[in-house]
Amino acid sequence: MSLESILNEIDRSREDEIQKINQYYEEQIKNVREACNKKIKELQEYYALKQKDDSKLIIKQYEDQIKIQIKQIIDNKKKEIINSALDKAKSYITSLNKSSRYPELLEIMVDTSIKKLGKDIIVECSESDMEKIKAMNKVNPKNVEANSGIKSGIIAYSPDRLKMLDLTLNTIFKEISDDILAYFYENVK
Repeated sequence: MSLESILNEIDRSREDEIQKINQYYEEQIKNVREACNKKIKELQEYYALKQKDDSKLIIKQYEDQIKIQIKQIIDNKKKEIINSALDKAKSYITSLNKSSRYPELLEIMVDTSIKKLGKDIIVECSESDMEKIKAMNKVNPKNVEANSGIKSGIIAYSPDRLKMLDLTLNTIFKEISDDILAYFYENVK
């Protein structure tokens, strides 16, 4: 073989080696690119899903907070309405002494007291109600006493003053206010 053939053989051999090395590294680069692209795609999908889930979670939290705030606003408005209605009911009940039916109401109070405590009851009432009660002729006039703490209604005692029946309008309102509140809470929507 001639020198030129040997040199050509070396060149060809070297070219073949370079080509094999190029092919090998091109294959390696291709594999690395594919692995990177696959990993990038996986990460993009993961973070897109995570972002979607996080968005859903954040939206759900906001919705829950809004629902709680709405419920609080509704509850506060209900309380406001109920308190206003309770104030009106109290005002109505405590002002019954100014109504035309008040003497009839006083008579019912006296009759109830006689039934519960006996015929010879002692009645305490406002000074303005004393004459009305005496005029009923149901209670001994000596047993009707003025009490400046009573605005409307009566407080009746048994003859020995061991039993008492408080039928003042303020006390009656206090007794029924829980029932009124329960009624309002059930019916205010």
